[in-house]
Amino acid sequence: MIQRVRTVIVDDEPRIRRGIERLVQSCGEEWQVVGVYSDGQEAYDAIINQIEEVDVLITDVQMPVMDG
Repeated sequence: MIQRVRTVIVDDEPRIRRGIERLVQSCGEEWQVVGVYSDGQEAYDAIINQIEEVDVLITDVQMPVMDG
């Protein structure tokens, strides 16, 4: 069984989010994107309420609503 690296991506720019998501997916089948969000508050809520486990969080530093 492959141990997956569960990754969350947070960035307010759609083009950047898609680019990072493609980059993570290109790293191999052991990398799994479990969430992609447009601001820190959205990501925080999902991580607390929906996502069971996150290994890597890739986030922008300055975003609307809640910074990374």
